[in-house]
Amino acid sequence: MNIVIDSYGFVDAKRPHQGCTDIADARFTDMVLQTGLVMNGWSIMQPEKAKEECRACHIPYIPDDPSENIREFMKPSMDMASSVNLRMGIAEIPGLPHTDIRYERYELNEEWLRVQKAALEMIAECGCNTVIIPPEFMCIPLGNEYEENLKYYTSLAEAAGDKELFILLKNECRYFEGRYERGVLSDPQTASKWIDEFNKISDKVHFGMCIDIGDLNLCGIDVYEYCKALGNKIRAVILRDNNGHSNDSNAPFFCMSSGQGTEWLSVIRGLRVIRFDGDLIIEAGSTAAGIPIIMRDDLLKFLHGIGNYFEWQIHMGDTMQKYDHIVLFGAGNMCRNYMKNYGDEYPPLFTCDNNEARWGEKFSGLTIEPPEKLKNLPENTGIYICNIYYRDIEAQLREMGITENIEYFNDEYLDTFYMDRLKGL
Repeated sequence: MNIVIDSYGFVDAKRPHQGCTDIADARFTDMVLQTGLVMNGWSIMQPEKAKEECRACHIPYIPDDPSENIREFMKPSMDMASSVNLRMGIAEIPGLPHTDIRYERYELNEEWLRVQKAALEMIAECGCNTVIIPPEFMCIPLGNEYEENLKYYTSLAEAAGDKELFILLKNECRYFEGRYERGVLSDPQTASKWIDEFNKISDKVHFGMCIDIGDLNLCGIDVYEYCKALGNKIRAVILRDNNGHSNDSNAPFFCMSSGQGTEWLSVIRGLRVIRFDGDLIIEAGSTAAGIPIIMRDDLLKFLHGIGNYFEWQIHMGDTMQKYDHIVLFGAGNMCRNYMKNYGDEYPPLFTCDNNEARWGEKFSGLTIEPPEKLKNLPENTGIYICNIYYRDIEAQLREMGITENIEYFNDEYLDTFYMDRLKGL
């Protein structure tokens, strides 16, 4: 799995040194080339107003010369990323901004397509092999989305020339009369059909799906079922949190206190069931905007830890395949949950516990042994710590001279979760 950071909120397009350095210091090796930093969609939809805003913010007014403007304003970020060994293998090209204004001039989409093609040419030249481009729906009559987007993505594939490229479609919401509604790719069957059809366009350009967890949460979509329906067509996942009403990009788990944050159980279970192993993109621009600038380097380190946590959770069961034998450390609810979920497929030799009074006891079909027995295990045996005091137990094992094949097991995001101790309360 490739853990990627979205540069939005962390990298200033004109002065990228500090942001790129902080990202590299946080141990990220990949960063999204975010063309949305300089591609202002409002410059097409409301050109006069956009010119004033662009001048005030010191960003380019794209329609003047999209190709040169995009290159000029993205080059410092690309050069700086390269100097600190940050790879930019993924790029994102934004669609037109969400709006509840009804535009009748389809030429708006044609003009935006010209801008996007210029960005795509630059992206292909700089070595990106994956680009995320959401479908168009502005000014397209309901029911005509597939036909118009087929033409749209065909044009984009042609703009890529003979470059080998993955174009990833992305689910998006519609914003209408002050609320978010499900967009055309909120239905996974529709998304799957589109990808199959679009893959017939070109031999060089391939199509897949990038799912945006934030948009799925805004639309109230079950991520688990969405992932199951799309399967291996999902090549990238954008992890961002919001409260279900505002289209924010908060760090994962940061909206739980609102009571309407993302259901991360559904996310992790969904990615686990399809054994997702693509690009995991962390987008946290809203969180970055809410803390002092001097603390953003610490936030980036925390976000890298969140990425590692997701990778661990998604592939926790897969790690068991590399061992010939497995033993557990812990004889409580977490051990019970292991046996309920993995006991048949990966049966442990035994479990152990520090409570001497329980040695020799049978628990969930396993004999509880003293920790000393872990010193004499068969070769290639994984020791899975089934206790929330992971670091204390790992330190205990290392003091015993056991330094290899130590794994952490966690039951927070399993398909079934048993709390037998709570029965009768």
